[in-house]
Amino acid sequence: MNRQVFSDLENMLNDFEIRKMIVNEIGDNALSVIRYFISSPDTTISEEDLCRILNISGKELREVMNILHDHKISMYYKRENLPNHFTFYWKVDLDELRDWIYKNSYGRIEDIMNRIESGEELYYCDRCSERFNIKLYSFEEAVDLNFKCEHCTNVLEPLTNEIVVKYR
Repeated sequence: MNRQVFSDLENMLNDFEIRKMIVNEIGDNALSVIRYFISSPDTTISEEDLCRILNISGKELREVMNILHDHKISMYYKRENLPNHFTFYWKVDLDELRDWIYKNSYGRIEDIMNRIESGEELYYCDRCSERFNIKLYSFEEAVDLNFKCEHCTNVLEPLTNEIVVKYR
């Protein structure tokens, strides 16, 4: 594995807010699965072995791996052991994982900044927003809601790049 990818992933996983985003997006067991594949790069492992190593059920593992697969981060193949009995083998593409984490954290912030710079009028809820996850409304949505957050009824405020930087 490329040392830069490993370093980037380690730095990202040291950030509490990024770990929180991963768990919110992928599931409770995502961090242990990801850490396993970082510690064993280029590994293809059977579902049963990975469940045993991580001490999680097959259902819990499949939930995580299928979400990763949907994002083109994990891949699998299956081997038929007995008629109608398959063993699944999983692998994670750490380059894709790093890119996905970036896109869903820092990339979201950059997208919002670009929208503001292009002249789009955006509003946000200060109470419901958190790092990498700004509760965002278009001008039209804000008008429809009478400039009140649909979740907490806090007053929506205009969003500027200076404010966005605080959520980075």
